[in-house]
Amino acid sequence: MKYLYVFGFLLLGFPLRGQATGDFKIIMDRIFAGLQAGTNVTTLDASTATLLSSINANGSWSDVDYTNASTPSGWDPGAHFTRMNTLAKAYSNTSSSYYGNLQVRQAVINTMNYWLSLDPAPVSSNWFYYAITLPKDIGNALIYMRYG
Repeated sequence: MKYLYVFGFLLLGFPLRGQATGDFKIIMDRIFAGLQAGTNVTTLDASTATLLSSINANGSWSDVDYTNASTPSGWDPGAHFTRMNTLAKAYSNTSSSYYGNLQVRQAVINTMNYWLSLDPAPVSSNWFYYAITLPKDIGNALIYMRYG
């Protein structure tokens, strides 16, 4: 699964060529616009400030149990990506006071690197989190960072 993430980073990190370039850009523009639509920037900035004050230097959060695989009310390691997306959203939102902020950028990079360094990787007893939610959240974060 780690190779899937690395492939995603590489795919979005290299410029695309030919007609597909325009098509992928249109898709990413639409996804980005949808992700940012209706954002309450005051709430986003407050959440970002809280996350920045609670994140560890290695990109993890102390209150997230990365070994928890049960999902009765949600998957605990999934909070890592929810928080990462909040940071990435603030970094890429032109109305946010964190737009283009290098501390936020580094925090997002650290969260990605931390997740990739986990061995064994977190698993969920519910296939949906690991097969659908996690890749979607990673894709959204990569799109946010592309526009930051």
